[in-house]
Amino acid sequence: MIEAAFEYPVQLVGNDFSELGMLKPVTYQNLIQQVAERHLKALHLDTEDMAACGLAWVLVGMTIEVSRAPHGMEMLKGKTWHSQQNGAYFRREFDFYGEDGQRVFCGASFSVLLDLKRRTIARHYTLPQDLGPGYPEFVLDHIRPAFREIEQYQAVEKRKVYNSFMDCLGHVNNTRYCEFAFDALTQQEKARPISRIAINFVGELRAQEEFTVYKGYQGNTVYIKGVREADGKKSFDVAFSWAQEDAG
Repeated sequence: MIEAAFEYPVQLVGNDFSELGMLKPVTYQNLIQQVAERHLKALHLDTEDMAACGLAWVLVGMTIEVSRAPHGMEMLKGKTWHSQQNGAYFRREFDFYGEDGQRVFCGASFSVLLDLKRRTIARHYTLPQDLGPGYPEFVLDHIRPAFREIEQYQAVEKRKVYNSFMDCLGHVNNTRYCEFAFDALTQQEKARPISRIAINFVGELRAQEEFTVYKGYQGNTVYIKGVREADGKKSFDVAFSWAQEDAG
């Protein structure tokens, strides 16, 4: 099976855009999630099928690179394919094109399988044979499951996990971390087109937990992280990068 041969239409809607007419960072994640779930369902590897086996896909890292802004609320077409397995890590590629056939954004995610009963990583699972070892075409080079954070941060605000943040696995859904980071941007920063998004998913946030959002800068990138109040451990990292000519 060549997974990259399948493509899925996704429609942009008003809530995908900020008041400045720019795609919200979380929109990229939402579109990826839509296409991934539809694709994995066809392969019997989606959320429900994996849960029946006592397993769940858990993201540990994601990188997204933006090529161009969408032309309004256009219809996009997305592709995804399993590209590599390295130990417990599964890498999956994403590629999204507009109605003109031009790339809008692409990216790759790294996931592990969670044993739902033990809440530990299932390290000896292999994908079905008909998928093979992965289609080794990478849309982004030189990326890893996690990126290194910077040294200098300042606290931005304290936040609390509300019911609406939770998903079917009983923790904060991965898309919420991107929203937490977006909320930490200034109006001036929001007005700059983001060219790259990198996210580390480090530790679970659960209902009613409190956490502090920190922010720092290096070059043309703003780094944002969330740290749990209860144990002082990091929950997530997000890095938004602007094009060099727009970083000032």
